[in-house]
Amino acid sequence: MRYKLFLVSVAIALAGCHTDKSALVGVYSNGMREFSSSSVILSQSGYGIFMAGVGGVLGSWDELNSEGKSYVHMHCVDGTNSEIREFDALFSLDKKLRTLEFVGIADTLNGALAKARALPSERPFFAEKHYHYLTNVIPPEYEKMLVDFPANLEKEKRKAENRRRQKEIEAARAKEEQPIYEACRAEIRANPRKILTIPFVFYQEGEEPKFLKGRAKMTPELRAVIDALGDKSIKFPEDVLMSFLDRYEWETYFYAIAPVFARDELTAESRRKLHPRMRDYAERLDGQRAGTFYEHKNTPIDLVRDAYDWKGTGWFKDALRRRLKDSNEPVPEQHKR
Repeated sequence: MRYKLFLVSVAIALAGCHTDKSALVGVYSNGMREFSSSSVILSQSGYGIFMAGVGGVLGSWDELNSEGKSYVHMHCVDGTNSEIREFDALFSLDKKLRTLEFVGIADTLNGALAKARALPSERPFFAEKHYHYLTNVIPPEYEKMLVDFPANLEKEKRKAENRRRQKEIEAARAKEEQPIYEACRAEIRANPRKILTIPFVFYQEGEEPKFLKGRAKMTPELRAVIDALGDKSIKFPEDVLMSFLDRYEWETYFYAIAPVFARDELTAESRRKLHPRMRDYAERLDGQRAGTFYEHKNTPIDLVRDAYDWKGTGWFKDALRRRLKDSNEPVPEQHKR
């Protein structure tokens, strides 16, 4: 199983709270399977790994005592977003039984300790939160992760800072382009056929501004077209919508044309014409967006039943099932949940 590892910074030691950590080094597990499976690895290096479900955290660990109770503490830094977020994970420690109990996560160590103090002394036993000592032999691949941790943390900090700067650049550009966007939206509202004359243009690699992703790669005119298509207060002639769909390759602009699928102006007749093309869209391009086409009340119900035989994501099948149920139509047995 591949774990997405949120990099974690070094915990600040609490004076007078530390003991010999060697007795705690090893692998701990809650003994459960699949998504309930969780484990804790504590290395002699002072770094550890906390795995839960399909994710996990790397970080430093230390033992601390508070109000006569022992804990294992990790001070964490999530560097996967544009801003670095620090938080603390805390485990209650039973040295005699060699077990850890997950207390929770808080923005600060004091917050995590407050959660620990709030726990009743007589509380239900939750197996998924208790970790039993298995061995002091840490798998080599995890030891390597821990050895590489400090250097990787610095890399993640630099990446996070770059992402933060990129968001600032994109926000500044969006502000500058807002008048262009608003003018284009106004033109489309006044004349919906305008969408057939506005080219779909993207900023290319190497052009200013750099570091563009997703919607940020679109010019203000293109963003205006997509948003206008999603605005039900703007009425588009049906022939304009059909011409719009014929104008662009669905392979390239599958997300840009998707708002048309939810338009009320698209009648049953037009939807029948589009139905053969929707199969490739649903199976290969975007099942979730294809679902909006078939969930719409104007799509004939026989087309919805036909689409049930296609391949598709869970989102696509969910949309088909909702439409059939809303129309008081039977859901094919093999697709019932």
